[in-house]
Amino acid sequence: IQELLEIDNDFLNQLSEMYDEIYESIEQFLLENRIRSVAIYGGGTNGKRFMRYLLDMGVKVSYIIDNKTEFMHGYSVYHLNKNLPNVDGIFVSPQKGTENIIDDIQSYNLNATIFSCYDIKGFVKK
Repeated sequence: IQELLEIDNDFLNQLSEMYDEIYESIEQFLLENRIRSVAIYGGGTNGKRFMRYLLDMGVKVSYIIDNKTEFMHGYSVYHLNKNLPNVDGIFVSPQKGTENIIDDIQSYNLNATIFSCYDIKGFVKK
C-alpha cells in the first residue's frame, strides 16, 4: 500500500508542477500582451480548462463566443460578429481548425489580441 501511495504522491506532484508551469506560461503571455479581459472562443474542454486558469489568476472572463447556445458556464454567449463587446484578448480554444478560426475572427477587425492554446507554452502537447 505504501508503494502505491508513493506513486500517487509522485503523480500528484508531477501534476502540480505541470499546472504551475502552464499557469506561469499563461500569466507571462497575458502580461506581455497587456491582456486583462478575455473572451473565450469555444466553450468545450479547452475553453473550460483555460477559463479555470484565468479565474485562478483573477483575469476577467467577459464572455464566450460559440454558436450553440446563449448561456454557457455562467457566461453570456455571443455568435462571432463585428459588434462583440470590447476585450483585450480572444482565446481560441479548439485545437482543430485553429488557423481558420483565427482568420475568421481577424476578418471582423476586432481590437483584441487573438491567441490560441498553441501560443501558450505547455498548454497542449504538439
